[in-house]
Parts: sequence; C-alpha cells; structure tokens
Amino acid sequence: MRKLLDFLGIACGAAIFALGTQTLIVAVKLGSGGVGGIALLTYYLWGWHIGVVTMVLNIPLLLFAWREIGKDFVIRTTLGVLSASIFLEVFRGLHFLPTPDILLGALYGGVVIGIGDALVFRFDGSLGGGDIVAKILNKHYGFTIGNVGFVINIVVILISMAVLGPVIAMYTLVSLFVTSKVLDAILEGVPAKSAMIITEKGDILAKEMINRSGRGVTLVSATGGYTQGEKDVLITVVALSELIKLKRLVKQIDPEAFVIVSDAKEVLGKGFAQLG
Repeated sequence: MRKLLDFLGIACGAAIFALGTQTLIVAVKLGSGGVGGIALLTYYLWGWHIGVVTMVLNIPLLLFAWREIGKDFVIRTTLGVLSASIFLEVFRGLHFLPTPDILLGALYGGVVIGIGDALVFRFDGSLGGGDIVAKILNKHYGFTIGNVGFVINIVVILISMAVLGPVIAMYTLVSLFVTSKVLDAILEGVPAKSAMIITEKGDILAKEMINRSGRGVTLVSATGGYTQGEKDVLITVVALSELIKLKRLVKQIDPEAFVIVSDAKEVLGKGFAQLG
C-alpha cells in the first residue's frame, strides 16, 4: 500500500512538472537545465516532441543506473520519467499566460515546476536526467549531487544561450532559481530557528517558554568556563515568526542571559513537519 501511494505521488508530481513546462515555460520559449533543457532545444529547433525526446534521452541513463545504483531507484525514476514524458505530450499546446510575458513565464513556471519536483522527491522518486548522472558520479567519485547538477545545468544553459540568445538564457536562470527555492521551501518546511539560551534562571524561563509558545524546551545543566558558576542551557526550536517574542521573553526574565540563534535547516516532529 505504501509503495502504491509513493507511485501515485510520483506520477502526480510528474504531471504538475509537465503542466508547468508546457503551459508556462514552452509558452514563452524559455529553456531549462539538464535533459529537459536539451529536449526543449530540440523542440525549438526541429519541432521534436518534448516528451518523446525526454524518454529517449533517459533510456541509456536508466540502463546504466540499473547496474550502478540499484533497481529500486531505477524503478521509481522510470515511473517518474515515463509519467513526465506522457504528460508532456498530453499537455502539449496548452497555454496559461494571457500574454507572452517572459518574466511571468519564468516566475510562475519556476513555481509550478518546483511544486512538481518537490512532490516527486517527497515520495522518493526522480525525474531522471541529471539526477541519474549526479548519483553515479557521487557513488564513484564522491562529487556532491548538488554540484554535479549545477555543472550540468550550466552546460545546458550555455548551449541554450548560443541557440536562444542571452536574454532567454538569463530568464531561464531566473526560472531555475525560483524552482530551487520552491523545492527547498516545500521539502524543508516552515523556516525555523534554533535557540540556545544560557541563563541562571533556567527553570523559570523554561516554564514561561512552554506556557507562552507551546514549544518544547530541553534544559541542560552546565558550568561556566570563566566564572565556574552553575548555569542552565535551554535549547528550543521556534518558527521564524516566534523568534522576536522569544527574545523579548528572555530579556524580561533574565537580561543577563546569553542567547545563540542559528538556522534550523530542517525540523521534524511535534509542532513542525511530520517525521517521514
């Protein structure tokens, strides 16, 4: 049952990706990165079907990945690639923009594609192309997946610049940037901050933090390295919108407290995104 839900999620994400590509990116003749970018170039130059080219270009990569990475990844990636290719053909010719505004196409196309990509990744899938190459190079040479993907996208964008012109290439970069930000926002959840508070009034402050915000607090006993005095260390995670209230509360109860605030890249558990 779990796998069936995963497969449905991957297919839905691929459909959203294809919808954004055909109705927003293609509508204003923008490019893209990776295999998708190559497929778009063949469409603009020779009128080849984007879905068909996407599938054909991914076949040798999928065969290579079967040996190098493993069948579970290949099965899920094949589903993603096949679904995206089919939906790219289903949505061919659809346009959502009332006017051929390149900036609107880049912005909204980036948002829709980012949502589709996030849904695919959320269900442990992939849309193939650069993801396959990145995973193989990561396995054999230790290159990070993000860096490999970045290099592949830059190469395709440079080719797009030669074919479509520098202005279209720059708008394409805007679209890719928006996609990456939407992807991060969905996968990482609500922006959060981790706070470490060193105080001599740990019990009082912890109780007030719990009562006022409802967030959990971890209380640790510590010793000051310089003063050798007993201290309490409070560790908590709050939403970005709650940070100001936390600072005011600490100042109200213990103006001498030492506060360290850092970014919490991803927070899973009660009050934030669910585990799994």
